[in-house]
Amino acid sequence: MKTNHAPTKPLYDAATLLPIFCKLLPCSYIQQLVDKSEKQFYQRIFTPLVLLWCLIYQRLNADHTQDEVLVHVKSGAADHLSPDAKRPISQRIQSESTAAYSKGQQRFPLSVLTEAVSHTAQASQQTVARWHDHPVALLDGTIFRTRPTKALRKHYGVLHNQHGEHYWIQIRGVGAFCLHSGAVLAFAETPVTTSEQKCATEIMGQLEANTVLLGDRNFGIFATAQAARHHQQHPLFRLTGARARKVAGRFLRAGDDVPVNWSPSRQDQVNAEMSTAPIPGRVVCYRVERKGFRPLKIFLFTTLLDPTVYTVEVLGELYGLRGHVELNLRYVKEQLELGELKGKSPDSVRKELYSGLLTYNLIRASMAEAAAVKEKISPLTLSFTRCWRRLRLELIKLRATDTPEHLAEVLRRLLLRLRQCKLPQRKVQRLEPRAVRTRPRTYPVLVGDRKKARKKYRQKLKAQIAKS
Repeated sequence: MKTNHAPTKPLYDAATLLPIFCKLLPCSYIQQLVDKSEKQFYQRIFTPLVLLWCLIYQRLNADHTQDEVLVHVKSGAADHLSPDAKRPISQRIQSESTAAYSKGQQRFPLSVLTEAVSHTAQASQQTVARWHDHPVALLDGTIFRTRPTKALRKHYGVLHNQHGEHYWIQIRGVGAFCLHSGAVLAFAETPVTTSEQKCATEIMGQLEANTVLLGDRNFGIFATAQAARHHQQHPLFRLTGARARKVAGRFLRAGDDVPVNWSPSRQDQVNAEMSTAPIPGRVVCYRVERKGFRPLKIFLFTTLLDPTVYTVEVLGELYGLRGHVELNLRYVKEQLELGELKGKSPDSVRKELYSGLLTYNLIRASMAEAAAVKEKISPLTLSFTRCWRRLRLELIKLRATDTPEHLAEVLRRLLLRLRQCKLPQRKVQRLEPRAVRTRPRTYPVLVGDRKKARKKYRQKLKAQIAKS
């Protein structure tokens, strides 16, 4: 007698990567982003979910080459990501060439990565606290570099100085990082000739309304405060002493709190599409005292108008946490090795950058999840580097043959391990000069174009051969 069996429900989906990743980036959500994108994506061996995992794995792993990703996929570790296929992906890939993965990356819509970065940031914010019911975003910029291919030179431009053209192509990146989780809330990359203030104005529209924006003196100008008001956000920007005295209209002493209406001067640049009316706010002077250092006065402008709730001390202490953004950018560039991008076209560079930011957000989400286990602690007390090492090791060890019970146990143990990776509580604050020691070089530094250097070296060899 023939019996009809119901189709077996696949035991494994994106959860085999890690349950946290499945919760933040389910397969259905990724497919929605692909369908919503303007770029048509053909379903081949490397499906959107497989490609997304490969991009994350490529950045998580110490070896960032495409060949290492191919070895990982052919090992069977990603077979569960295509449960509807007749044969697993590890058996369908016959060639040892990385061409299929490379072409899949080129077809993959960039909008999926940018939307995924924003989605993971919003999800990680749900498990962390807020400051006086305000989300807090830290603004800062940095420089990425890449090699001078023809397409990158045309898109990002080439810098010049008195010695001629720079070899490296420089890309400016400005990000808004969540204060309490460390996740990237919004990011913009532009040619280095675009100012950080203009990039910050662009990403403000991607942030939640009523967000408090923390920025250093570079952002303490009328144009950025004007953009913050336009997007219904509250700036807390540091001002230079001269600008603070000009806006306040008088000399400021420690503890002063002056209500102001900041109007643009003739020298101030303004956004023509936004209101140029005076910005009501406060200029406060906060005195910073540290043992072994001279006292320092910092001047802050904010549109948080209630002086009883947002006192000078409260605002000064909040601005003191702005230094976390420097650490976040260092983790992105050093730990995830995004300081030098390997792409050869603007599109590939952007995908490499945003896949790195997505990986960073997933690590931050794991840290936030670990901090919420049992007694809740702040994710900022955990070491990003130590959590990144343990997370990477567990992800690489997972296989499609693992049972759901095993995966749940792996997650439980991993979160407990991450919770123990706390930053050291140093009794004496470290103070190091911002300098590095040069290492001995076997060969001299290459200056200028490599093709010209190769031609010159060839002529030198020919001359030596002629003499001999």
